[in-house]
Amino acid sequence: MNFKSDFLLKCLKKKNILRGYRRPNCAELIVEYKKARQELNKIIKDSKRRCWKDLVEEVEKDPWGRPYKVVMVRLKSQPILLPTIPKLLQKIVNALFPQQRQFGYPTAQDESEGILPVTEKELMDVCNRVGNNKAPGLDGIPNIALITATKEASALFTETYDT
Repeated sequence: MNFKSDFLLKCLKKKNILRGYRRPNCAELIVEYKKARQELNKIIKDSKRRCWKDLVEEVEKDPWGRPYKVVMVRLKSQPILLPTIPKLLQKIVNALFPQQRQFGYPTAQDESEGILPVTEKELMDVCNRVGNNKAPGLDGIPNIALITATKEASALFTETYDT
């Protein structure tokens, strides 16, 4: 690190000397400054490459140690300041969530309104339409098993659907 700062000082000195363009050896000073700047850039690139290599090796050894903290510091954003003025907050809430008129939810339907019971014929028609090649549902029961159970205990299924 000290080596790099020495080169930085050397480069800055050459830059300050170069400011006097009216000197007789101006072209030579420009060449010296460019050479010093190239050396400094090379040293900085080598240092970055070496630090990156060290960081990668450290990640391999302990991924949740210092490398994790370095990444999290870089990813962390500045906290958003929230408004604390009550009138402003109320205005924001009213704009985002406008008042709506009350909605009258329908009440439960009366049983006598006309829901027809499921017949065994309808149940068998539905079972015959379900193919065996279709994938089972979320319950994981294959369709062939469901069809077989429905045909064996159709009364149980019709009673279940009717309630």
